[in-house]
Amino acid sequence: MPGIQSLFFELDWKIGELDGIAVVNGPGSFTGLRIGLSVAKGLLYALGIPVVAANALEVAACQVRAEGWICPAMDARRGEIFTSLFYRRGADLAQRTEPRSISPQAWRSELPAEPVRFCGPGAHLYFDSLKNHADSSLLFRDFLLARTLALLAEEKFRLGEVLQGNDLKAAYLRPSDAEAKSNKKN
Repeated sequence: MPGIQSLFFELDWKIGELDGIAVVNGPGSFTGLRIGLSVAKGLLYALGIPVVAANALEVAACQVRAEGWICPAMDARRGEIFTSLFYRRGADLAQRTEPRSISPQAWRSELPAEPVRFCGPGAHLYFDSLKNHADSSLLFRDFLLARTLALLAEEKFRLGEVLQGNDLKAAYLRPSDAEAKSNKKN
């Protein structure tokens, strides 16, 4: 909240001037997603405005302007990555697989035979295990999502692709450690 207050102060904005909010709803750390979505929902309820939710992997893939296969990846811990596969042709970006949590070795076996452009912290960490072709590349190491999220959200708001606060949910790709331990006991 102090970061939000500081930003509004710097921009000379008033919180009541917001028409909508854009938020990444996953994948990511359970605590980070819960905190971020709780703040967003609090603002949504207080202001009565809509929200656009976006997947972090899609937002990262949008940052790659080159044509061909794109694979954003985040470190999911436990020797896994959160990932998905996209294909860009011109301005069109199509998601080819659903986001998932998977080991880098298993994911590599599912990649196309053509070069893939990898990006993100999981791709950086496991690039040697993921690299599927001599011409595959690692484009960037960190996700810097805010600017791209804003551009995506602007388009989604324009098209009316918005949610209300009650419909905003985290996109978890696997159970938390606490849930996994509880399931083992049961």
